[in-house]
Amino acid sequence: MAIFREAALAGPRLIARAPLPLLAWTLIRIAQQYASLAVLIGARQAGAGLGVGAVWSVLVALPFEALVLTAILRAELKPEARAFAFLRAGQTELRMAGLLILAGLVGVLIALPASVAAAYVGFALRQRLLAGSSLAIGSAAAILALARFAPVPAMLVDHRRVDIGAAWRASQGRYGLLAIVILAAAAIERGLGDLGSQLISPAGANGWLALFSPLLLASIAWRSLVGVASLAVMAGAAATVWRASRQTLS
Repeated sequence: MAIFREAALAGPRLIARAPLPLLAWTLIRIAQQYASLAVLIGARQAGAGLGVGAVWSVLVALPFEALVLTAILRAELKPEARAFAFLRAGQTELRMAGLLILAGLVGVLIALPASVAAAYVGFALRQRLLAGSSLAIGSAAAILALARFAPVPAMLVDHRRVDIGAAWRASQGRYGLLAIVILAAAAIERGLGDLGSQLISPAGANGWLALFSPLLLASIAWRSLVGVASLAVMAGAAATVWRASRQTLS
């Protein structure tokens, strides 16, 4: 019970004691969102094939995401690290980007068939709610599968190595709390992000001029803040589990 409370509160405690790093991470996430939007607009105006812009927008976002995730985990595991907002650009961040690519591919391989299966079951049972939630079900299935290996990024930042077996052992007996915290954080992030967008009602970014819309900036800033806070909660849980496992092994 104590470790569950520690895992659930690690992220919020980090946010409370490091407001300036949180602001820096949010600014990086805002830059990431604008870079991805610029790629999508450029691909659309260039007449690129369906999905080409989306793929490139994800690839462009990877370095930003790797920087932020590594910095958050460094703040959790190595609070004595001397760097602005715990940010660095080195081999650890490069490996984190590769790890994110691998996790994304595995997530797609799990989410896609799960979404299709949920949609078929929903249509067969004439349950529109189930069919309409097929994408969310697929995403949840991917999260549940990847949560078993959630300590891997923490291990990478802590020891600069990746050991799938050690991550599996670290989450043994703690998988439930990891899954609950990560799913809850993802659900809250989506709910608050959608609520903010509905309240702000930004214009769609269909052209270059739309990128300078104040409403779009407000929407992206809100989503970025919520996203970074959610990532801090997830990373805090993973770091807590890894730290507890490391102490047990020691």
